[in-house]
Amino acid sequence: MTRRQFATYSSVFTALLIAFIGGFPFLLYAGLKTTACAADTCGAAALVFALFGRIILVFVYAIAMLTLVARRCARAGLGVLWTLASLLWLLVARDVLLAGFNFWAAGFSLGILSFRFPVTLVFLFAFVIFLSFWKGEDENRASALTLPWRIAGISAFVSAIISAVVSIPLIASFGWIVGLPSGSGVELMFLMDRVLSLRVGQHWITYTSELWVLLVVFICALAYLIFDQRRADRRSMPSHPKPA
Repeated sequence: MTRRQFATYSSVFTALLIAFIGGFPFLLYAGLKTTACAADTCGAAALVFALFGRIILVFVYAIAMLTLVARRCARAGLGVLWTLASLLWLLVARDVLLAGFNFWAAGFSLGILSFRFPVTLVFLFAFVIFLSFWKGEDENRASALTLPWRIAGISAFVSAIISAVVSIPLIASFGWIVGLPSGSGVELMFLMDRVLSLRVGQHWITYTSELWVLLVVFICALAYLIFDQRRADRRSMPSHPKPA
């Protein structure tokens, strides 16, 4: 997949997702109007639409974006670990994707009582923008492990590890399938918060703050790689002599 194709498709899918989430309350209201539900059944109908409508859409968006990222990475010469990191970034942002601007009862049904700013979703969008501008092996550009590449890779790797650990309670919440106690997911959630936090003196730094620092480093490294590549392209352009 070329850069132009990747930029076009990823932009279209992301724009549709944002439009759908932002306009979901209006779509839900219109859907209830078409069902002509009674006063005592509209709440249940709204909950069904809110649950399945958002879950299906987010699942389709995740599959589409991961497919695009995997195809672009394969053509540009990047490893499959970048696609895995993208999956983990999306997985951690599930709360805001499923509960943001949704029917109030949907969050309770999904066990989402509150959610923080989706930092990992910004990681994904930053990487998607990078792939839309950065020239890879398909355009005869070497992908040497320079210092900015190492910095970007390390920050992405650490953020992916944090995302994987944060996602453990989600997996454990389905532990009843294999006979685990139903409260194991909640207990693991508190445990993961404690494990990922860093203590500096009398203060604790949460994993969310750590992700923000990693995000700044990640974006700066990717921006430098793009600007450095553009600068190298300008230097390699043949100079045309002025006519006498």
